[in-house]
Amino acid sequence: MMKVLIVDDEQEIREGLQDMLGAMTVDDVGIEVVGSVYDAIVALDFLEGSEANIIITDIRMPGIDGLGMAETIRHRYPSIQIIVLSGYGDFAYMQRALRLGTIDYLLKPVDEKELERALLRAAAHSNHKLRTNRKNMPITVFEEMDASCKFVLAADIDTMEEARVRELGGVQLVSWLMVKVFEEIADEFGHLCYLADAVRLDNVNLIIGVFADSQEAGERIAGEFTERFTAFWRNSMKLPVSIGMSASFSHASTDASPYFQACRALFARLLHGTGIYRYDEDKERAGGERTKTEWHALLAALETANEAALETEASKRLDAWLERGDAGSLVRGVEAMFLMMYERMEERQSASSMFRAQKTADLILKLIWVRNEVELRQRVLDQINRIAEEISPEKLEGHVLVAAKTYIRSHLTASFTLADVAGAVYVSPHYLSHLFRERSDMTFLEYVTALRMEEAKQRLREPGVKIYEVAEQVGYKSWKHFSRVFKDFTGIGPADYRRDAT
Repeated sequence: MMKVLIVDDEQEIREGLQDMLGAMTVDDVGIEVVGSVYDAIVALDFLEGSEANIIITDIRMPGIDGLGMAETIRHRYPSIQIIVLSGYGDFAYMQRALRLGTIDYLLKPVDEKELERALLRAAAHSNHKLRTNRKNMPITVFEEMDASCKFVLAADIDTMEEARVRELGGVQLVSWLMVKVFEEIADEFGHLCYLADAVRLDNVNLIIGVFADSQEAGERIAGEFTERFTAFWRNSMKLPVSIGMSASFSHASTDASPYFQACRALFARLLHGTGIYRYDEDKERAGGERTKTEWHALLAALETANEAALETEASKRLDAWLERGDAGSLVRGVEAMFLMMYERMEERQSASSMFRAQKTADLILKLIWVRNEVELRQRVLDQINRIAEEISPEKLEGHVLVAAKTYIRSHLTASFTLADVAGAVYVSPHYLSHLFRERSDMTFLEYVTALRMEEAKQRLREPGVKIYEVAEQVGYKSWKHFSRVFKDFTGIGPADYRRDAT
């Protein structure tokens, strides 16, 4: 039995919801309205002696609003599920409701079907085990499910264009919408489940299971879902979505896992753009046309921790694999390259032979989610840098960090960024930032600021020098900004420092 507490300051809304719920059952589970109260304070008092497990609350109420109450409930009663109602179609409210862990967000006037679906989701997330609920399950359970035809689908937004994502309320809200849109289609179609425990690169990746009693039905459900899902994101959200589909199966086998097949199929978008891609078992078994790859130059660069040479040699190989236009060849090439590199790590660290296999498999599972060539290159080169650091950290610091610090010292009077310095020493900005934190016990910005402030102290001691001149001489376009930074760093402003020093 679902036990629902209604919280709304409008009596008409409370009564309307109570009548709607009184005539409703959700997947043969009854609903009991255990209370109907007018504000958050009364609701919190009511919960002290109530067995309510689902709360339906308005956002805008006198005193503590619905989201403030939700935050309190989340701490006191973590098992209670919360559905938020609002008369305002405002993404900001939805974002905050999402962060508080509410199960759904519905606009007034409440649609009965929408409310029913929200209650179904609330029950699925509570301690109630709905008799036919199969919409959220571990991937291993799905693979072992007794069904004549199953598919795994990997869905992802192709371009997380910053301005558009911000318009929609941010990455967290887009991630929530991915699941919500899936759940609404799943409510209508059935035969779909969310595989929540599968490896994902970020929160907008979605792994879905399709199950049916026949191949024909499975193909139809998968086809209708992919069409509806991608059309919604393309037409309503203005964000392109691609989907990778595994081969059909009925039980687990020794072939590549359906999850990996779906992700491998999705990887083809990197070469061919937005689309719906299906894993081709015959082509993968054949292995495609293979070309011999020469590793000597890459190995030599790795042994000497030569960052520039490593980047050059790895980029040459990526260029060749990308030029072929075959996603399978690209994955196999990258896999072979990292197997070889991790083998060198095994030799240095006396690790088990399972080390390289596991590390490479983990890496490939993440790389096949990348959305474009630039992202692929960046992730590959970052991982190569990390491997080189683990093999020979002293050489790497000498080759990269010293070069970066030399560049910074020689460009103190200019305006430059982390990306500028990283480009000058042939590494990614992310990797250089990591290197500064790990090897210098300070961030890149802290290091640059410290050098500039020490240089500024020396120049302020010179007679007749103006503060704005010193600011320009140490790379600051605004003397006011320079003065603020100087005071934060030294505890006194530049004028006071010059007076004390002279």
